[in-house]
Amino acid sequence: HYLILERMRFEERFDFTIEVDKEIDIQEVKIPTMMIQPIVENSVRHGLFHRKEGGFLSVKLMKVNKDLLIEITDNGIGIEKSHSMKDSASNAHQSHATKIIKEKIEIINKGSKDEIFVDTQESNPIDPNFKGTCTRITLSNLLED
Repeated sequence: HYLILERMRFEERFDFTIEVDKEIDIQEVKIPTMMIQPIVENSVRHGLFHRKEGGFLSVKLMKVNKDLLIEITDNGIGIEKSHSMKDSASNAHQSHATKIIKEKIEIINKGSKDEIFVDTQESNPIDPNFKGTCTRITLSNLLED
């Protein structure tokens, strides 16, 4: 619903897909609260916001052995350009989403035998204008074989 509202707010300058592996029972999987939404929000606000047209965001949930892999990919301006734009703005908005997610993961990882890993990279580093961003969240041993 969040993406539908943001797409309307951004005058349909981007499209999105959400794909769930057929082997994943979305009614049974317990993903920690607010693990995906802040990353999706960052993609829209810091990456896709700067596109006048042709923006795209993909959210995929995949089963890899016993792990749940969540992949959030956009074709926005990319990490480096987004950071430089925030740094150069006189009233730069301080996003705390990434910090909060990292702290949450540290707490979860301390209290559990299973671990959560997050990796964020530019999804198309060759493109000079729209390098995009891909964040992969791995929740180890969350799924049964």
